[in-house]
Amino acid sequence: PPSKTTYLRNKITNFLQKSNETFNEAWERFKDLLRQCPHHGFSELHQLDTFYNALNPNDQDALDSAAGGNFLNKIPRECLSIIESKSKVRYSKSRVTDVRANANAPLSSSSH
Repeated sequence: PPSKTTYLRNKITNFLQKSNETFNEAWERFKDLLRQCPHHGFSELHQLDTFYNALNPNDQDALDSAAGGNFLNKIPRECLSIIESKSKVRYSKSRVTDVRANANAPLSSSSH
């Protein structure tokens, strides 16, 4: 229905990274909004601009650094590639941390 499309378009336009949200979580949530509204009509550049400007300053700086300058000066394909690689690095680091935490957990003894 048109009202749902309008609602989702507004959610996309007004997207903001939450204060306790990681870069990866924000990116997944943003992509989820775009998937929910496939006929949103926003260009790739507009989507990237919206996402970048919704991020906290640290994550914006990290994207600028990965881009070797102003992130938004890159072509959309490069921007997406940078976001996806940053998202994967973050995700894999947190996975490694989880594995290490489990490795340090005491092993249950099966011998009596």
